Amino acid sequence: MLPSFLVKTSEHMNWTIQKIINWSQNYLQEKGVENPRLDAELLLEEVLSISRIQLYTQWDRPLNADELAKYKVLIKRRAQREPLAYILGKREFYSLDFKVSPAVLVPRPETEELVEHALHFLKAQKEAPLKLLDLYTGSGCILTSLLKHLPASFGTGVDCSAAALELAQINAVTHHVNERVDWLEADLSQTWPSKILEAKFDLITANPPYIAEAEWTTLQEEVQFYEPKIALISGPHGSEAYEAMLQNLEKILAPHGLFICEIGMDQGLTLQQKAQSLLPQWNTSILKDLSGKDRFLKMMRS
Repeated sequence: MLPSFLVKTSEHMNWTIQKIINWSQNYLQEKGVENPRLDAELLLEEVLSISRIQLYTQWDRPLNADELAKYKVLIKRRAQREPLAYILGKREFYSLDFKVSPAVLVPRPETEELVEHALHFLKAQKEAPLKLLDLYTGSGCILTSLLKHLPASFGTGVDCSAAALELAQINAVTHHVNERVDWLEADLSQTWPSKILEAKFDLITANPPYIAEAEWTTLQEEVQFYEPKIALISGPHGSEAYEAMLQNLEKILAPHGLFICEIGMDQGLTLQQKAQSLLPQWNTSILKDLSGKDRFLKMMRS
């Protein structure tokens, strides 16, 4: 049976912050939500427009009818496994807030590690004006984060989705790097823009679709029913996007440049062998993420 705040918001006097958080945690846990307490707290912070510290210092504060009504909507959306980031309309990535929507993937912690690897390489280039290319850019979180830390550099972000590029541009404007970005709409599984093929980039990053079609029904509900399928499924094998990138790398990566992209945890050996067969003179390796899983294909041009 649902409690009063989910049924009749007029019955609110006994619903304090503490009570509603505790109940919501159990409710979301029953629905299979991975981090039920954290999500309940973040949703309540959004409704009340207060910080985490304020949430705990006002533990006995009762919610009014309007607050309960708003929270009811959000908690039910999360119980239906809609990603928290879509409900809030934002996600923190590399210490920056990014606007997100169902037009783009929710930025993951693993992708922050890609940014870290890229910055480690770029900062050794003595702050020279560098040219960056981010393929399958989505929300633009990778490229915007990099440019935020590299004020002398310029970037190009590519995606097949106009809605994703619009969001990426908003994020770049928010973080004051958009004047250094060129956004391109292109389906990289079909035709690569001449603007890319005729350029040379010091760094190329990518978080491409790498899930095989047969795996779709095995994914978490949050992913399967809410995130954009076009950004997740590359084709029957899951490697189609990599093959297109590897075929063009020699044309677009500058001498001594770095290519680094995210991969599926079971794709490392196959992709490394494929990359080495196509570009045997390059230094190719597979990097693991913090959980010890194969996560990145790294290639450095000699």
